Amino acid sequence: MKRFMSAMLLIVVAAALTGCDPGVHIAWQKQFDHRIAASCLASALRSVSPSVQRGTYVSEGDRGFPKGTAVTQFGYSDPSGRGYYSLDVAPLAGGKTNYWHGWSKLGTEVPAEERARVLPLLYKANQAVASKCGLSFDDVIPEQGDG
Repeated sequence: MKRFMSAMLLIVVAAALTGCDPGVHIAWQKQFDHRIAASCLASALRSVSPSVQRGTYVSEGDRGFPKGTAVTQFGYSDPSGRGYYSLDVAPLAGGKTNYWHGWSKLGTEVPAEERARVLPLLYKANQAVASKCGLSFDDVIPEQGDG
């Protein structure tokens, strides 16, 4: 019984610590001077990943979205199962649109070999979005960040 209780305590502590892991991402962020049709983004993403899911959330003030902004999020799975791809978009004041497209996971860094594994799908998805929706990402590069 003592071994069982020790094992259970270890599992509970490990689960609690896992919930505290910070997140890390690699993402493009750009503000466009015009609105972007969500239907165009969905179509473009589905051309590279059939598992695209669409949802909305209210921003807490991260990813370049002002706090309280209603954000449309398109998510698609990482074939390795280690992270998650997300394209978040929302209209801003003055007719602009904030665009955030990245791959996220738990942890504090993305090693070079992992970066090399996840960037090709991000590039392919951005190329599809650029082609189908008339957008350009020539002036931005993916950057690593928290969350």
